Amino acid sequence: RLPPRPSAVEDGNEYPQVLPDGSAFEVDNFFSDLKRHDLGPAFHERNFDGTMTTHFVTEPLWGASTTAPYGHDGRSINLEEVILRHGGEAQGSRDAFAALSDDDQRKLIEYLQTLVLFPPDDTASNLNPGDKNGNPQDPANHGNINLGAVFQIADLGELPAPMRIEKDDNRRMKVRWYGHRGRTYRVQRSRDLKNWETIQTHRMNRGEPIEFEPNESERTYFYRIIQP
Repeated sequence: RLPPRPSAVEDGNEYPQVLPDGSAFEVDNFFSDLKRHDLGPAFHERNFDGTMTTHFVTEPLWGASTTAPYGHDGRSINLEEVILRHGGEAQGSRDAFAALSDDDQRKLIEYLQTLVLFPPDDTASNLNPGDKNGNPQDPANHGNINLGAVFQIADLGELPAPMRIEKDDNRRMKVRWYGHRGRTYRVQRSRDLKNWETIQTHRMNRGEPIEFEPNESERTYFYRIIQP
């Protein structure tokens, strides 16, 4: 579950500062007791002054499938290896896993592999999973994270990718931006970030990029892309 939406600080800015409202909330599937444990000598770490650190906070399993390598030191290459590396207070759990049949071990590992940081269908940051059936060499098919949604910027809340500024063969500046296939976008410009003029409307039919050339003689313009 997501925390309550932060409240805005009315400071006169177009995008005011936001603060958490302090209400309690729950995070599902975190899988950590947030306590320190001694996991045996295979996890102990010698410090620069010669002392040993033997207790470490339990790493959450939230995102275990996408956070390899494993262990606080990253010395375990996969999930099975890091489980079997445990000792100390986790010796019983380690031995219980080792005693499972190959099939049951496989089922447990497969479950852990479902715990991803950004599930492709639904995330707080509107992750765009991209087109897995498209050409992997085409950036239009790549996934990306919508930071506009993360930072609650209304004008960017539905945008999946940043603009890319390039130079063409004639050294002219060109802006390229990749959106979602099947959606319509408007390219707009403004001098004061308040009054916006639409200079292009584009429907993404095949995942091709939106391209436009800013007028380099008019350096006082700001540009944005929105969904109508």
